[in-house]
Amino acid sequence: MASALISASFDDEDVSRRVFTRIQELHGVALLNLTGLVWVEVAKDGHLEVMTAPHDPVAPENERDAASFAQILGSLLATPLLGARVGGTVEAVVDRIAENEATPERRLRKQVASILTPGKWTVVAYASQVAEAVVRAELAEDAPELTIWQIDDAAARDLASDADAAS
Repeated sequence: MASALISASFDDEDVSRRVFTRIQELHGVALLNLTGLVWVEVAKDGHLEVMTAPHDPVAPENERDAASFAQILGSLLATPLLGARVGGTVEAVVDRIAENEATPERRLRKQVASILTPGKWTVVAYASQVAEAVVRAELAEDAPELTIWQIDDAAARDLASDADAAS
């Protein structure tokens, strides 16, 4: 079963929070099966404020998807901090992560590293069974530049194995 990484960045905090809530509602009506959902504020100095959606105990949890999302979340939240440490640019980190793009997992990590932007709010979801056309239509007004990356099984397996190796 293919998974997807869904993200959108916003100039307006209220709109970002509305999209965060709306994605939870789309999960509730089975238009996607959420593994994880985060709302991130990135201050211009790189400081992060993070809010996660509550876990849905009714939704079936796939261990591979949970491990993959944990790896994506780690990459996502570490990027602004690492960028500040290597001279203040996220691009330096993206370039370092992307040095070897030979695998789907590395290409995905590069995409993840470019999601957060200082001075903006971002919503990121990891889900399976995404009714992509309906989800896009439901979020079009507030998130016209919504990005949905399909995550193939090889990338998800690589991410999950990275999580297993780290534990």
